[in-house]
Amino acid sequence: MLCCPEDVGARVQRYIWVMVVVICVALIVPKVLEERLLGVVEVHESQSANEPQKTSKRITRIRKSPNGHFMATIKINGHKTPALIDTGASLLAIPYSIARKAGIRVRNEDFTVEVRTANGITSGVSASISNLYLGSIHIRNVKSLILKDEALSQVLLGMSALNRLGKITLGNKELVIAPR
Repeated sequence: MLCCPEDVGARVQRYIWVMVVVICVALIVPKVLEERLLGVVEVHESQSANEPQKTSKRITRIRKSPNGHFMATIKINGHKTPALIDTGASLLAIPYSIARKAGIRVRNEDFTVEVRTANGITSGVSASISNLYLGSIHIRNVKSLILKDEALSQVLLGMSALNRLGKITLGNKELVIAPR
């Protein structure tokens, strides 16, 4: 069946509009999904009434993700990575592959520390993280534990870091950190 030129023009125009919509969705949806699935670290400036006008206190807010966890993007020695806020973890726990990307060198024979996890007993390596950033908050020399990737799939921001970040307030939908 042959189409008349008007039909072809209309189809091309519809095709162009569909492509524009697809491109817009491709640019917007990943950001929305990241915010919905991982949560977002938002840094806001606020001032205390007792402080002079020039001094500001930065507050970090982390929204609860739909799965009920608090996730944030942190920097370990300059390497950005998502992290689960885990008050049940004693230390900052880092999978081996992420530790390597953050410049932490570990050998197989270094895995000598016995670790009890929710999944059982495994071995890890003690390490000190030179620089850790959460939003605008920077802490140095954070005690951590490197675990093999089979034992840990994501970074756990445990108490060795959380205790040093500042005052933490847990709300129904967000976790707020006021630096010291």
